[in-house]
Amino acid sequence: MRQMLKPVLSLFIICFVVALCLSVVNFYTRDVITQRTIQDAATVRKQVLPAADLFTKKKDWIPKDASSSIIREVYLGTASGKPVGLVYTAWSKGYAGEIKVLIGISLDGLITGVQVIEQKETPGLGAKTKEAVFVNQYQNKKIDMKWLVVKKKPVSEQEIQAISGATISSKAVTLAVQIVSEQSKIILQGKVEP
Repeated sequence: MRQMLKPVLSLFIICFVVALCLSVVNFYTRDVITQRTIQDAATVRKQVLPAADLFTKKKDWIPKDASSSIIREVYLGTASGKPVGLVYTAWSKGYAGEIKVLIGISLDGLITGVQVIEQKETPGLGAKTKEAVFVNQYQNKKIDMKWLVVKKKPVSEQEIQAISGATISSKAVTLAVQIVSEQSKIILQGKVEP
């Protein structure tokens, strides 16, 4: 019994010391990690709405219809205190799970940028939705379009070319852009306040 107690006690002490060290490290780094996460999020928002220099979360935003439940956050982008556009965080169901998409919309109703910031899609297929070749297809297009995902080269402005072998993932991102576009039309008809 005593021989068995020594290794168990040693293991307990080692685990306790490691857990204590991790707690101390977490205590001293959590503010830095939180600040860096906030800065990274602002950087990505700036990529999809380059005209803005400050982003304020719209806490009073309520989806305008049931289909907009994929929109989780809306940020108002401002430059020198004046509104320049909106940035949406939307989650859409892809092949392997939800895809988190950031979408920028200018006040004149143009898509200023689309970024896939989180996904679990198949590497080499659905994961390619993050690549510029795919997301840049939405750039500078009007929000009043009805998007259509096609497998061939697009022949009209409303067509988005799917990633070969990843039609479900391509449609998921396009659905997020479509829902955001529809919500933007409703929001931009009203007055956008900082």
